[in-house]
Amino acid sequence: MLSTSIDSSSPSLVSRPPWAPAPKHETQDMAASTSTGKKTERRYDTTVKALGTLSIRPRAFPKLTIPANIPGIRKFVPVGVLGGMGPLATLDLEEKLRQAALAIDPCKTDQDNIGIISFNMPHAINDRTEYLNRIDKNEVPEQEWNDHLLSSNPENPLWGLLSVAKALENAGAHFLIMPCNTAHMYHPVLESQLDVPILHIADAALEALQQAKPGATKVGLLATTGTVNNGLYTDRANINYPEVEWVYPDPKSQKDEVMKGIYDGVKKNDMALGKSSFQSVMWRMIHGENPDAIVLGCTEIPLVVQQKDYPSTIVIDATQALAEMAARYSMKLAAQQLRRNSTTAERTKPEPVRTPSTGGSAKMKADEVPESVL
Repeated sequence: MLSTSIDSSSPSLVSRPPWAPAPKHETQDMAASTSTGKKTERRYDTTVKALGTLSIRPRAFPKLTIPANIPGIRKFVPVGVLGGMGPLATLDLEEKLRQAALAIDPCKTDQDNIGIISFNMPHAINDRTEYLNRIDKNEVPEQEWNDHLLSSNPENPLWGLLSVAKALENAGAHFLIMPCNTAHMYHPVLESQLDVPILHIADAALEALQQAKPGATKVGLLATTGTVNNGLYTDRANINYPEVEWVYPDPKSQKDEVMKGIYDGVKKNDMALGKSSFQSVMWRMIHGENPDAIVLGCTEIPLVVQQKDYPSTIVIDATQALAEMAARYSMKLAAQQLRRNSTTAERTKPEPVRTPSTGGSAKMKADEVPESVL
C-alpha cells in the first residue's frame, strides 16, 4: 500500500505557482493616479519593454470586484486537464473531451458546452518514465519504491504534477484528468493531496475494452516502459478484470520501436517516424499474438494510430476512453449540483405572505395562483 504522506523536506507548494510572474511585476509598475489619488497598476510596462513594439499604454481603471451572481454551471461542471504530457496529447484530449460531451448532449449555445480548465505546462513536469525507471519497482522493497515516488528530489515529476493539480483545483475544476498514462503511477498520492478526484485513465481504458470486447482475455498493450515495467495496467486490471492476460512487445521492439516512436517520433513532431514505428510493432503483435484487442496505453500513440488502420483488431484509445468517462462524470456532477441548488433554494424560499380576510380564508397573492388557473 502506497503511503501518501509528504514530508516537511519536500519542495514547498505555495499558493503562487512556480511558473507565475515574479512578484515584482505586481508592484514595480504601480503609479499614483493624478485624477483619483489611488494607485493604479501598469502591468503592461514590462511586457511592452520586452516586446519592443507596442507603444500604446492601457487606460487606468479602478480595481474591480467581481459580482457574486455571475452565471454558474449549466449541463456540465468544469473539468481540469493536468496537461503538458505531452503538449499535443493534451490538445488531443481537450478536443476528444469536447466532442464526447457533444455526443452526450448536442449544445445549442456556447454556454451549454463543457467547461475545460487546461494547464498545458510541459516545462513544469519532468519526464515520468525517465525518473520512475531509475529503480526497478519489481526488484526493491515496497517502502523503497514508495520513497522513490515521494522523494523530495526536484527531478521527481511529482512536484510539477502536484503544483499544476493544485492550480487547477484553485481555478475551480471539479475533478481532474491527465493526458499521460505513466503519470498515473502518481495517481494515489496526487489524489490524496487534493479535495477533488482524479479520474484514472486505465480504469477508462479497461471499461472501454469490456464494452468493445466483453470477456476479452488476451490484450496487447503499447505504452512507455514506465507504464509497462511498473504494472500500471496489470495492477489496475487485477481489481476488476483479473482474467485478462497482457501481451507486450519484446524488449528490443519496446526500445527500438515503441519508445522510439514516442520520443523520437511524436514528441519531436516527427509523425511519420512515429507512425511507422508503431505500425511495425502493431502488425507483429496482431499476427504473432492474435490478441482480442490492443490498448494504446500512451497518449502520444493515438495521435498517429487509429482504429481504421487496423480493421481486423479492436484498438482501444485510452485518451478517447478517458474523454468519454470525463464527459459522463461532468454531466453527472452538474446534475447533482443543480438538484442541490434547487433543493437549497426551496428550503430558503420565504413563506408566502397571506392577507387575512373577513370571509374566514386567506386571500391568494398573484404568485400563489395555481398554474392551471393562469
